[in-house]
Amino acid sequence: SGSWDNNGLFMANTGSVSFTGVATATITNVASGGYANGFYHLKIDSPGGTGTLTFGGDGYDNIASGQIKVETGDILSISSGKKLTHTGSTLLLNGTISGAGRFVYRSATTFPTAGTISSILVFDAQDGNQTIADRVFGGQVEITNNSVSTARAVTMLANSNHTFLSNLYIFRIYFESNIIL
Repeated sequence: SGSWDNNGLFMANTGSVSFTGVATATITNVASGGYANGFYHLKIDSPGGTGTLTFGGDGYDNIASGQIKVETGDILSISSGKKLTHTGSTLLLNGTISGAGRFVYRSATTFPTAGTISSILVFDAQDGNQTIADRVFGGQVEITNNSVSTARAVTMLANSNHTFLSNLYIFRIYFESNIIL
């Protein structure tokens, strides 16, 4: 429990970083040598569900290549101008992802229907096709494909209700990186 201040090089490998029993914690990514915080499994679990973990401060954006788990009542907040990218196969969202920053979802697993998402959510199909489930999106949603050579499909589940409380944007980054909706 407590905040994370990366003043050096942290190698995630296949380990877990858990923020438990915290009321408020901050990940300050002051990385040296051009390295960003790279987590494998990242978990926010405060007894009673009252914790807030904020990605903020100076430095680089963050990545979680394994599982992200936000428990009921807990908040994962992303500060303005910051980005947290999830490339793993599992996002367990029972709490809230909020803030003015971007949560970049690069997983091929369908985005969860539980929990609350009110930050800017970016579906990036760079690593594979994606499916958008029936849910309410509280913040801006962006669909993109950062692959330099492969077209991808982003599918909105049929016979479902997709509620966007803010804007929906579709971006094509590279000429070869088509997005099929």
